[in-house]
Amino acid sequence: MAERKKQKKGKFYAFKFLILAEVFALALLVSGMVLRRTLLAGMPQYDSVQTIALPMMVLKDHRQIMAQRAHMAPAGPGGASGTVIDGSETEAQTEARTPAETEPQTETAAPEPVTVDEHYFDNTLFIGDSRTEELSLWGRLGTARYYCGVGFSVFNIFGETVTNDDFSGQTLEGALAEHQYDQIYIQLGYNESGYPLESLMTQYTVLLDTVREAQPDARIVLHAVMHASRGAVERWDNYAPENLDAINARIRELAESRDRVYYVDVNDLFIDENGYMREGLSNDGEHLDIEWTEVWAQALIDRAIVE
Repeated sequence: MAERKKQKKGKFYAFKFLILAEVFALALLVSGMVLRRTLLAGMPQYDSVQTIALPMMVLKDHRQIMAQRAHMAPAGPGGASGTVIDGSETEAQTEARTPAETEPQTETAAPEPVTVDEHYFDNTLFIGDSRTEELSLWGRLGTARYYCGVGFSVFNIFGETVTNDDFSGQTLEGALAEHQYDQIYIQLGYNESGYPLESLMTQYTVLLDTVREAQPDARIVLHAVMHASRGAVERWDNYAPENLDAINARIRELAESRDRVYYVDVNDLFIDENGYMREGLSNDGEHLDIEWTEVWAQALIDRAIVE
């Protein structure tokens, strides 16, 4: 009798656990649906995440999401509240972020790219988004350092942190201040492709000037936004080739207007005749597979800037 009661009690608790698990899963699903329509609306980096996983993703990326939503929100009474809105900045931002913008700019002819040894990149810092993160994992160049992460953009990068060598969080300003680099590569603009172009370029210029102020002797290379596949464009039309080409044209103009700032574009290695990333190079149409990331790394070796 006692054994039978024990079995019934065990079944009752198992049944109760299953009910609670189903309720929890349903709550995650409903929460994910609400998040997709509200907080995550207009944020394409979350489009491929399963709805049920979105609540956990929001908890993980809370600071990044808040920064992007703050940028997208309309300005409150009295104007903008410390973020770039439609290409404008507050006076405080201008003073704090753009010390180099008032200095005269010098146009220089870019030297011809040359092939170098991978150790040319030993004293290099790569700044970028999840694509640069892929480069750090699968196409590492010498002993270069990387400041990058999923969802990084010119709008939120000053508020982000990455894990330092001692496993502490480090800001971009900290990474720029602790060491002087020979060259710095910046690869941003893809996650920002849904924003007004002038707003994007205003903040891109803020980033460039901040890097230059912290690294006066480094050559800076602005990396073109890499194109997406046709399937990715069908999911989010801001990734259309003509849109990314427009962004790249402005990034190139910015590089050509500054002293010791250069531009590199490797899209020719990965796109078809219509400007889409070729099929078979990526699982998601946005991030190159390992073997093609290695091709990207080799392209940077073959197209290095030596003054």
